[in-house]
Amino acid sequence: MSAIEIAAKGVIDVVTKKAIDTATKAFEGWKQCQHNAAMKAFESWKQCQHMWAAPGNLEALQRRVAELEDKLGSKCPPDVCQACGERQVRLSWSAPGSTKTLIYQAWSCKACGFVETRYVQPIRA
Repeated sequence: MSAIEIAAKGVIDVVTKKAIDTATKAFEGWKQCQHNAAMKAFESWKQCQHMWAAPGNLEALQRRVAELEDKLGSKCPPDVCQACGERQVRLSWSAPGSTKTLIYQAWSCKACGFVETRYVQPIRA
C-alpha cells in the first residue's frame, strides 16, 4: 500500500467513525424524544381513565344539574342578603344616578327587611 492509500484509509476511517457517532447520538435523541412522547400520552390516558370508568358519577351530576335547573325556574335567582344570609334579596326599585353613566338601585331582603343600595353601570352593546 502506498502512503496516499494509507492516508486516505485513515481519513475515511475517521470520517466513518464521526458519522457513526453522530448517527448514534441522533438516534439516542430520537429514542428519548419518542419515549417522552409515549410517556406523555400514557399520562393523558391515565387521567382520562377515571372519566370513562365512572358513568355513575356522570348520572349523579346530571341529576344534580336537573335539580338546580328546577330550583332556578324561569326567574333570575335572588341574591344573598348580607345581613341575614338568606337568598331573599330582590331589586326593589331603580332610578338614574347622579351621573349619566350610573344607575341607582335599591335591593331589599324579603326575610329580614334589610335594604342595600347599589350604583351600577349599565352594559352598553
